[in-house]
Amino acid sequence: MRLRANVTIVAQLQTWPKAHYTSVVKCEPQAILVRVDTSTLALSPTGSITGMIMISVGGRLFPSRDWYDFPVVILNWWLEPLFSILGGRSYSWDCRFMDGPVLMQVAKLDGDLWSLTGLHNDSVELKATISCRAFVQTLLCTAQEVLVACVGRGWKNREIDILASTLKRSELEAL
Repeated sequence: MRLRANVTIVAQLQTWPKAHYTSVVKCEPQAILVRVDTSTLALSPTGSITGMIMISVGGRLFPSRDWYDFPVVILNWWLEPLFSILGGRSYSWDCRFMDGPVLMQVAKLDGDLWSLTGLHNDSVELKATISCRAFVQTLLCTAQEVLVACVGRGWKNREIDILASTLKRSELEAL
C-alpha cells in the first residue's frame, strides 16, 4: 500500500522567498534530515512501536547513529506545532525524544533560517543553522515513510491513527 506524499505542502514551502534572508544573515543553512530506519521498526505486545530515529545535520547525527526510541510517538510530537509554525504564530519548536533527557530546540533567526540546538542532559551536543522549510519537508516525508511502513505491516494503534490524521491535515491545510 502506498500513501500519497505531501506534495502540496512541500510545494508551498518551496515558494518561501530565499533572497530576503540570505542578504540579512551571513550564514547558509546546513542540510538537515529526519531519519527513521524503517527496517528497525518493531511492534511490542503492548502496541508500542520502537525503532531507530535520529537527526542528521551537516553529516552529524543527533542524538546518535544508533538511537532507538519510539519514532511514531516522537514524529507526532514534532508535527504537533507544525501548523502554528507555518502560520507564523510560533517561532520556536521543542522536539523531544522519549528515551533519555534528549531535546532538540529549533528557534527562528530570520526568514527561513532557524537555529537548531541538540541537548543531552542539558549539555549542548549540536548547534547548527537550518532551513525551516527543509526541516518541515524532511519531517513530513519521514512521517509519511513511517506511516507507510506501519500500515504495510498491518499495524494499527492510536499513535498510527494520529500520525495519519496529522499528515492528512497537512495536505488539507496546504490547499
